[in-house]
Amino acid sequence: MFVHLIGLCAVLEHDAPPTYATKLLGEVIRRRGRDFPILERAEGSGPLTVVQMVGATDLVEYERRAIEWATAVWDSWSATTR
Repeated sequence: MFVHLIGLCAVLEHDAPPTYATKLLGEVIRRRGRDFPILERAEGSGPLTVVQMVGATDLVEYERRAIEWATAVWDSWSATTR
């Protein structure tokens, strides 16, 4: 989960393009191996899940839903550090 949160941070907090975030994740794994801290959320998984993606009618709708889901995930983990 740790490495995926790095990607969410890059995209949602620093406006990095998703392609950059993907390269960043690869670089982090290459440098650190798979030795990442185990994280625990303070509360549940947030209001949205992968089910949020069901029913998207086109690519634009799918992307909008994906961003909403990613933001909800990021917010649920951000609450852990407050």
